[in-house]
Amino acid sequence: MSNYGREVIKVCIRIRPLLAPYEDEEIWGIDSRTSTIFTLTSCYASKLLDISSNSSGSIREKESRLRYAETLGPQSFSFDYIYGPDSTSQQIYYEVSRPIIHRVLNGFNGTIFMYGQTTSGKTYTMLGTPDFPGILPCSIREIFQTIVKDTENEYNVWITYIEIYNEQINDLLAPGKVNLKVKEDPKQGVVIQDVKQQQVWTFDQVILLMNYGEEHRTYRETSIHEHSSRSHTLFQVYIESFPRASKGRGRIRYSCLNLVDLAGSERLNDFDTKNVTQIGEAGYINKSLFILAHVVNKLAEGKTKHIPYRDSKLTRILSQALGGNSLASIICTVSPAAMNFQQTLSTLRFASRAKTVQNTPHINEILGELANSNEIKAQLTNLQQELLELNTSKIGYETRCKFLENQLDKIQKEMHAKEEQFERMLEGNNKEREMVGKLQMVIEKQEIDMEKERVMVNSQYQKIMEKYQEERRMRVELEKELDSHKEILGRTIKSEQQTLSRLNMLIVKSGGSPVDIPSPNFSYHPNADMNFINSLVFHIETDVSIPPNNINEWKEVSSRLVDDYRVSLERLQEQYFNKVQTLAERLIDDQRRIHEILNSHRGDPKNFEGMF
Repeated sequence: MSNYGREVIKVCIRIRPLLAPYEDEEIWGIDSRTSTIFTLTSCYASKLLDISSNSSGSIREKESRLRYAETLGPQSFSFDYIYGPDSTSQQIYYEVSRPIIHRVLNGFNGTIFMYGQTTSGKTYTMLGTPDFPGILPCSIREIFQTIVKDTENEYNVWITYIEIYNEQINDLLAPGKVNLKVKEDPKQGVVIQDVKQQQVWTFDQVILLMNYGEEHRTYRETSIHEHSSRSHTLFQVYIESFPRASKGRGRIRYSCLNLVDLAGSERLNDFDTKNVTQIGEAGYINKSLFILAHVVNKLAEGKTKHIPYRDSKLTRILSQALGGNSLASIICTVSPAAMNFQQTLSTLRFASRAKTVQNTPHINEILGELANSNEIKAQLTNLQQELLELNTSKIGYETRCKFLENQLDKIQKEMHAKEEQFERMLEGNNKEREMVGKLQMVIEKQEIDMEKERVMVNSQYQKIMEKYQEERRMRVELEKELDSHKEILGRTIKSEQQTLSRLNMLIVKSGGSPVDIPSPNFSYHPNADMNFINSLVFHIETDVSIPPNNINEWKEVSSRLVDDYRVSLERLQEQYFNKVQTLAERLIDDQRRIHEILNSHRGDPKNFEGMF
């Protein structure tokens, strides 16, 4: 058994023509170049919503349009193949099914589905007509034509034909066999018990058997189709092949081709008459199709566990075609009519999910007696050769193992030494961390103490500056008072000098000698003291604005400057009072001398009052 790899299911869409006069306008279009089917919403959507139009459609059709009006937004789907109404079943066969048939003849399993609503053309695509054969007759013809041309291999072909009606399996080639059972076979997988397998040798035999089975297939006339299939049909072709020279004793390949024509999905509202039998059939059909869609959804999501194959006999039989050992393609037939919009949309959504499902097909083959013996001998020879190679390389492996063990021991010792060194470094780092922590605590304490000292020094500095400002204000007031006294003294001296000058004039007029008038002599210069004070202030401000590095030194300098300022201020006050006292004494002395001058001229001072 040789593996072929994973392959996705190929999906084909076939859109049939409108069925006049039962169907209204088209609402789906296709683009064959891009394999896309899309809604024609430009004008047909508005017509579809116009339920008041005088069209020939029934009330049921108009209600259907209104019910699905919300889904009329733009819809577009892309698939592997798209075929329009002008395409033929033969064209679909050659492009979609023929590659699977060739690989089935090479030992692969293959499955071709027909899926779609009732009246969409599934059975027509599968069976066709004598003039325009469908997928099934074209596949059978291809199989026997290939068998005839193959001169190297010999083939055996069997067919079975069954239907699944109301969840019961009926044998169409043996009409008496109904409600057959499904079982699991360890070698063949899922098989149907007691189903008739008819061996065939020609194309005509198969067509006769197919027609015989079709005569026993369940069809029924409904309100929407005069010949509607009420069951799923499964036409199976089993092929066995082996080289002619081996006569069945060499490699034998076997494969199975499943040609599945599913019953059409229907809505119960589509039946004009509520026939109990028809409603029951539609219920079974919809249930099995729902389970099929559910299985496809699970596989499309990438889930591999709890796939509900057993919920339906259809999915159980076809489990290998859905995520298993089989090539597969699904041909979905749809209607372009607006009245079938929802069914077509549902089919396209199912097909869109199905094209993501992956299968794992591989060639199915077994060994005959001769091939099995030769295979065993070849395997024995290969095993002996492998054993010899293993024995030869054993010594090299042992030597290599010893070398690696020595290297491992050396590396482990180095790792142990590194671990010890790392532990020592870690211990040293811990001690350093402790020292750093202690230093940080000391530094933080010193910073706190320095902050306190700085606050205290700033406070002292503020007090000194406040005292200096107060003393400066007092000095300004004293200077103003001194200037006032000087002005008074100056006016007094000037008045006395004028008086003395007039006395001298009287003395001269009287024939006496004039008296010398002394000129005032001020030896006090306040500017000198002012310069001294300004120099002192500058000195204090300069020293205070540059804080010393040592707190004790700063205290000493501050104390010295305060003392110097206090001494200088006391000296200035003493000089001021001395000057004032000297000026007062000189004033008294000048007054005394004036009186002496007056007395010396024997005049009465009252005689001179008018002169002053």
